[in-house]
Amino acid sequence: MMTYWGNHGLGDNSRVPVGHFQLVTHSSYTTIDKGELDNPVILNFEYDDDNLYAQLHKGFNRDKMEYVVWNLRTDDLTFYKTKEDYLKAGKKYNYISPEEFKSFNTHYNTYWHGWRFWLLP
Repeated sequence: MMTYWGNHGLGDNSRVPVGHFQLVTHSSYTTIDKGELDNPVILNFEYDDDNLYAQLHKGFNRDKMEYVVWNLRTDDLTFYKTKEDYLKAGKKYNYISPEEFKSFNTHYNTYWHGWRFWLLP
């Protein structure tokens, strides 16, 4: 239960493991959990084996970037100022389309279903 794959974030801090021992967390808002004070706040996201693709929450983003790609393997972030910039790079690097992004609650419910749900404390 307290492993990377089984720790859902006891109490008010919900967590979803997204690969390579990286997490997306949610308390008052959803963040990319890089262990830093200034973690990017995201709205919706999707991920594959090596990357997490997310739309950023502009109200909490002082640089006013709209999208980010988090390389889960290297822990690097690549920011895009506009949707057009993200889509242009997405064609080159085969990014997931923003139309496929889902909310934190959707990802949480998908991950913590079935047998995992019954093991929650």
